Amino acid sequence: FCKVERIMRHIFVRKLYLWPRFHSLVKEDLANHQPEVIELQVGLTDSMQLIQDSILQVMADVLLEIKKSCQIDTSELTVQNGLFKSFDRIIKAQLAPVWQSVSSKTKQLITELSSLRKLVNYLCLYDCVTFACLTDAMRASES
Repeated sequence: FCKVERIMRHIFVRKLYLWPRFHSLVKEDLANHQPEVIELQVGLTDSMQLIQDSILQVMADVLLEIKKSCQIDTSELTVQNGLFKSFDRIIKAQLAPVWQSVSSKTKQLITELSSLRKLVNYLCLYDCVTFACLTDAMRASES
């Protein structure tokens, strides 16, 4: 409620009444005044598209290497699935029974896959300067 209190302070409102949507008065008001929702979508710039395509290609190559080095079910190992956080858990769950026998190279590939997934998300989340600093920091930490 910290945000609500701060906003109330800024617009000089002292009391706030919260009513559930199923309350008859609220339901009636919402029926009379339908909210207008406008969805805006900003496309990727050419440079961002190039970076995203490159990261996705590297992810595909990393997944191919993981498939070659491990004897696990590879049906769920796709780039599309690799964009979600749950993908890390899926791979680790599949490798859990044989984790001790998995090579260090494969473990490194799994870590890199997680980093690549984060990079794709950060590409759309951060501005260009922050993203460049982030990639520079990742490069510096690897060397």
